[in-house]
Amino acid sequence: FNEKYGKILVQLLKIEDEDFFLNFRNIVQLCDVFVSDYTDGREISLLRDAGIDFNEFNETAFKFFIADNFDYFAGNTEINKAYSSSLLKTILENIQSRVDLDSNNELVYNSSNPKMIIYSLHDYDITSLIVTIQDMFSLEQIRFYPSYSSSLTFELHNDDNIFTVKAYFNDNTFFEIGYEQFNQIISSKAYSQKQYNILCQIDDGSINYFAFFTFVFGIIAVLEFFFIYRKLRRSKTKRY
Repeated sequence: FNEKYGKILVQLLKIEDEDFFLNFRNIVQLCDVFVSDYTDGREISLLRDAGIDFNEFNETAFKFFIADNFDYFAGNTEINKAYSSSLLKTILENIQSRVDLDSNNELVYNSSNPKMIIYSLHDYDITSLIVTIQDMFSLEQIRFYPSYSSSLTFELHNDDNIFTVKAYFNDNTFFEIGYEQFNQIISSKAYSQKQYNILCQIDDGSINYFAFFTFVFGIIAVLEFFFIYRKLRRSKTKRY
């Protein structure tokens, strides 16, 4: 990238550091902006006039963007799971609420139990969810690119109280399984708050009883030593 575009971009962007595009993060940030297709107010013609092929550069930008999403941000399965577990459990709770209502023939639709729930996410969030879902449900690891206006959809289907969950990413079907199996997989594989705290080294506010009692017994031992010491000093004073 630096060999092909570095010098041109450094001059166009008036960057003082000639090795600016030897840094992977700097390349990704530029490519991230480029693939947004946001050109309003930007002098894109400068790139063309400098001899940059837009189609070729765009393909390169997408390669870096995918690498940044899947290798840099979502490169660790356990961290992805911790990152996505909270949302997946929330989705499960919402689906469970609808299953309970439908099972009891309560066709209730309101702000607490809507027909559709929409979450707005960043591309990194979607990538993390994709990788986590593929891992949890033992799916083929395909690098679906989270382009702008992408959607990750979970549908609950009810056929005479036989519930099925279907998941899609854009036009790609992730899976179609029974609700009970969906529930079991999310419940057993999503991180609990305790697991999350341990992974991220967060103090959850619970009492460490071992440390607490060690501290208490330590104080008692110090006090006992102090009183014994004072008693011995008094006895020596009386002797003299």
